[in-house]
Amino acid sequence: MVAIYVRISKDAQAKGLGARDQEQDCRKLAERLGWSVYRVFVDNDIRASKHSSKPRPAYLEMFQAMPDGVVQAVLCWDVYRLVRQPKELEEFLDIARAREPND
Repeated sequence: MVAIYVRISKDAQAKGLGARDQEQDCRKLAERLGWSVYRVFVDNDIRASKHSSKPRPAYLEMFQAMPDGVVQAVLCWDVYRLVRQPKELEEFLDIARAREPND
């Protein structure tokens, strides 16, 4: 199953339009790939810069589901929507490598 992660830094009108647009694009990609969407994780109006310390609850919940195999792939509109720092990307790669079949 694939998870979709969307995040928008500022949503002054609290309408979630940017997050909605990201989700729609990711759903189209999942459909083209023939992947089933398990869940959409949304962090709306939350900055993800390296200077931000505000927690991203949906990101953390999704990340915790990855090692268990519930989430086998993650789609996001762009990698900068997903991670704050290269270290976070490395954590994703570590989980992916751990789930690869041994040759």
